[in-house]
Amino acid sequence: MAIETPERVEEAPAPEEPQPEVPGPEEPQPEGPQQASILLTSLAIFLAVSAAGWMAAGVFRGPLARGVAVLGAIIGVGIVAFSYRSARPSIIQYMALPAALVVGALLVLPFTGEGTATLPGLVAEAVRTGGVAQPPIPFDPGWRFILLVLISVLGAAAASLATSLNKPKVGIFMPIPLLFAAALVQPKEGTLLTSGIALVLLVASLAVSYGVELAQEGATSGQFELRRFARGGVILAALVGLLVLLSQVGFLFPEPDRDQVIPPKKPEVQPPQADRVLFTVQADRPGPWRLGVLDVYQGGAWLLPPYDSRRFEDVPSNGRIKSPQVKAFPAPDPEDPERPTRFSAVFTIKDVEGHVLPNVANTINFKRTGFALQFDPRTQMFRLPESRAQAGMKYTVEAPASPGGKALSLAPAAPARMKEYLAVPPPPNEVVTLLADAPPTNNWDRLQFVRNAFYAKVVAAGAGNPVDVPAGRVAEMLSGAEASPYEITAAEALLARWAGIPSRIGYGFYGGDKPDPAGNLWEVRPRHGSTWLEAYFEGHGWVAIVGVPPRAKASLSQSQKQENPAVQPTEELALVVYVPIKLQTITLLYVYVRYWFLVSLPIVTALLLLWAFFPGALKAIRRVKRRRWATREGLRARVAAAYAELRDSANDLNIGDEILTPLEFLQVMEVDDEHQELAWLVTRALWGDLARDLRPEDAEAAEDMAASVTRRLRRAQSLITRMLAFGSRTSLRNPYSEELPNLWPKWARRGALRGAIRKRFRVRPVKRLKRILPTGSILLLAALLLASCGSPPPAVLSGPVLPNRIAPPEIEGFVFQREADVEGAFKRAGEAALVQPNGQVFSIRQGAQIVGSLQIAPFKPGFGATRREVREGVLRGIGTGRFELTRIGAERIYTMRTGEQRFFMWFPGNGRYFELLVAQQGFEEAGRIFTALIAYQRGEEAGEVFEKPPSHVFDPRRGGEE
Repeated sequence: MAIETPERVEEAPAPEEPQPEVPGPEEPQPEGPQQASILLTSLAIFLAVSAAGWMAAGVFRGPLARGVAVLGAIIGVGIVAFSYRSARPSIIQYMALPAALVVGALLVLPFTGEGTATLPGLVAEAVRTGGVAQPPIPFDPGWRFILLVLISVLGAAAASLATSLNKPKVGIFMPIPLLFAAALVQPKEGTLLTSGIALVLLVASLAVSYGVELAQEGATSGQFELRRFARGGVILAALVGLLVLLSQVGFLFPEPDRDQVIPPKKPEVQPPQADRVLFTVQADRPGPWRLGVLDVYQGGAWLLPPYDSRRFEDVPSNGRIKSPQVKAFPAPDPEDPERPTRFSAVFTIKDVEGHVLPNVANTINFKRTGFALQFDPRTQMFRLPESRAQAGMKYTVEAPASPGGKALSLAPAAPARMKEYLAVPPPPNEVVTLLADAPPTNNWDRLQFVRNAFYAKVVAAGAGNPVDVPAGRVAEMLSGAEASPYEITAAEALLARWAGIPSRIGYGFYGGDKPDPAGNLWEVRPRHGSTWLEAYFEGHGWVAIVGVPPRAKASLSQSQKQENPAVQPTEELALVVYVPIKLQTITLLYVYVRYWFLVSLPIVTALLLLWAFFPGALKAIRRVKRRRWATREGLRARVAAAYAELRDSANDLNIGDEILTPLEFLQVMEVDDEHQELAWLVTRALWGDLARDLRPEDAEAAEDMAASVTRRLRRAQSLITRMLAFGSRTSLRNPYSEELPNLWPKWARRGALRGAIRKRFRVRPVKRLKRILPTGSILLLAALLLASCGSPPPAVLSGPVLPNRIAPPEIEGFVFQREADVEGAFKRAGEAALVQPNGQVFSIRQGAQIVGSLQIAPFKPGFGATRREVREGVLRGIGTGRFELTRIGAERIYTMRTGEQRFFMWFPGNGRYFELLVAQQGFEEAGRIFTALIAYQRGEEAGEVFEKPPSHVFDPRRGGEE
C-alpha cells in the first residue's frame, strides 16, 4: 500500500514554547597530564641521543666522527618532530631510516669506486677490521655510514616512543646503554673531554624533560624555569669541575691500560675475491710483495704476531726507515761490480682493502706524498693510521738488492735477540735423520740441503688455506705425502728452525700480469696471492726465499690456481675414472623442488597478493554501485548508502559492531561534532521526523559528513592497520545493511556453503567423502597397475657392445697402456651405475710422462646415449658440464676445457657406449688422437686419420646437423 507524503506547508510561527532539550553526549573532562610539547620533548631526546653519539664518536680519530653523530641525531629526532606537523605522522616517521641511509651513502660516496670500494664493501671492511685495532681507530668511510644510521635510528625510535607515550623520560633512557658501552672503550687521549661534554648533554636532557613534565601538570612558569635552569647550570659547572679534579688525582678516571697487547692468533681463511687489479708495481723483478708475516709457532700452528700499537713508529717525511735488521745499503761487490746494490719499486694502489700497504722486504726508504704512515719494526710492515688505502695512492720503496748464495753463505750466526724466531717443538725422527746428513758449514748451505730434500718428496695439491701443521705432518711430507702450498711453506719454516736458522712465513703476492711483456709493470690480482719462507741472515735481514715443489697434483677444481711451467704433474692424476650413475638422492629432489619453487614463487606471490587484496577492489566497485542505486531510489537511500559506507569502513577497522544504531555508535568513538551531527541526521532521516520531509541538501550533507568522518577515521590508523582493512572481508560478509547492494554472494558467507551441502545431500560432507574415498582409492590403484603392466620391458641388446679393438699400442709416438687397476671403479659403482662393469681405461704416455687417459664403457640395458636425459646427464656430470659440440674431421665430438684439462666425449650412433678422453696441459694433439682412435675402432688405419684437418666448433645455425 502506497502512502502519500503531504507537501511541506508554510505556516505562521506559533508562540515559542519551551522545548525539552535533547540530551547529548557529555563533554569529557580532561583527566591526567596534558599532551607534552612536541618541540620540547624532541629537544630533550635530541640532547640525550647527542650525548650517546658523542661518546660513541670518541672511539674514532678526529672531530669528524662527532659531527656525524650529531648529524644523525638531528636527522632521527628532527624527522619525528616534523612528522607531527602533518596529517599523517606515521608515514613521515617511517622515512627516518631511508633518510639516514641516503645521507650515510652520500658521506661514503666520495670513497666509492670499482672493486671492493662500494658501499657494502666499505661497510663490511669497517666491521671486519674494527675489532682488530684499539681505540682510537680510524674513522673509515664504512664507519661513517654505520655511525650515522645507528644514531639516526636510535634518535627516531626514542623520539617516537617518548611522544607516543607522552613521557619524555622514557625516550631519554633509550640511548643510555650505548652511552655506557662507549664509555668502556674510550681511548686514553680525550677521555675527560668526551665524557665531560656527554655528561653536560645528558644533564641538559634531563632538565628539559623535567620541565616538560612540570608543564604537563601546569606547575611551572617562565620565571620558575629561568631560575631552575640557572641553578642547574651552577650545579652542572660544579660537577664538571669535580670531574676534572677527580680525573687529575686518578680517582674517577684511573690510568687505564689501553696499550694491551693482543696475543698471537690464527690467520682467518679469507673468502674468494673477485678478479680485479689490486695494485700495480713498476719493478724489474716479480716480487714478492709483502702484506704480513706469521712468526709465532704454538700448538702445532703458525700464528700472526701479537698486535701491540706501541711498536708502531711514525715514518718521517723524508721516508727514512730505522730498521734494526738492515741499517744501510750494502757496498758494491769487488768481484762483481755490475751487481746492483739496491732495489726500488713504485707502487700504485688500485683496490686494496684495509690500512696495510704492500711493500718489499728490508725497506730502507719509503717515499710518499700526502698521507701519514707508520712502520712496524717487527714485521717490517707499513700501515695508514688515519684511513684505508685509497685508489690512486702512489709511493716508492727502496731496499737492498737480493743477496746471492755466496753472500748468504758468509753470513755469521744469528744473534741472541733472534731467539724467539727459533722456538719450535722437538723434530720427528725423519727430520733428525735428514739434519744429520746436512752440511754443518754455514746456515745457507744447511737450509738449501733440507729444502731440496723436502722438495724431492712432497707433492703439491689443494688450495693454500691456512691450517695447523704439526711436526708429524712434516714427517708425512718428507715421506711423499700430498700437501697444500700453505702446508709446504709452513713445513719449510719449521725445517729452517730445526736447522738453526731464524725463520717465519711471509704472505702477500708474487708476480703479476704484465700488460707489456717487454716492460717492467706488474698488475697484481687476487690470484697472485702467495706465501713464502723468510729466513734471517745477519747483515742481510729477512730474506724472502721463494720456491716451488717440482711436482704437483692436478686439480679438477675450477677455482683460480697459480700457473708455473716448472711444476710437473704426477702420474696418478691423469687416471681419474668417470663413472656415470643414476641419481636417486634427496639432493636431486631438492634441485627439482628448488627450480620449480623459484619458477612458481612470483606467480604464487602474485596470486596470494591478489587473494589478499581483491576485497579492496571489490569494495570500491560496491561503493560505486551503491551510489548509482541510491540515486535511483531517492533521498533516503542516498543517506542510508552514505552512512553504510562509514559503518562498513569502521567494521573493517574492527571498530564497533554492525548491530549498533547510529546513536549507539557514538559511544564507541571519540567525541566529534561532525560525527554527532551525522548520527542525528541519519536517525531523523531514516526513522524520525525528517523521513517524510527530506530535502536534497540533507542527503548531500549526509554524504559529505560521512565521507569526511570516514577519511579522518582512516587517517588516524597506522599504515599496517589500513592495509589490513583494505583486504578485510568483514564488511562484505557482514555488511551494515542487507538491503543495499553488496556484491558478495550469500552462499559464500562463512558457514553458508557447508549448510547448503548438508541440506542437499542430507549428510555431513566429511562423512560423504569418507564413503566415496575407499572406492576412489581402489580405482586409482587399479589404474596404476594397468599403466605399469602396459609399459614394455627395456630391450636387451645382444652381442658385444664395445668395439672389437679399442686402442692400438701406439699412435705417432703416444703409447696406450691398459690400466686394469683403476678399471675396478666400474665394478665398485654397483647398481647405481649406468654402465656395465666391463669398462676399460687406458693411460696415454709420451715418454715417461702421462699426458692423458682414455675411458670407454658400455651402458646397461635400458640406458643409452640415444636417450636425451642420459646423454645430457653424462655431459653435465663431468667438470663444469659446459661441453661444446665440435667437429673434428668427420666426427661430431663434445669438448670442454677447464683450468688444467681438456675433455673429449663421443657417443656412437647406436648410443650403446660412451668414450671419453682426458688430456692434460700441453697435449695439443689430443683431438686428432681421439678421432684416430674412433677410426681405429671402426677398422680404419689410425695414422691416416691423424693427418686430417683440426677441429672447429659446430654451429647448428649455419645449416649443419645438430
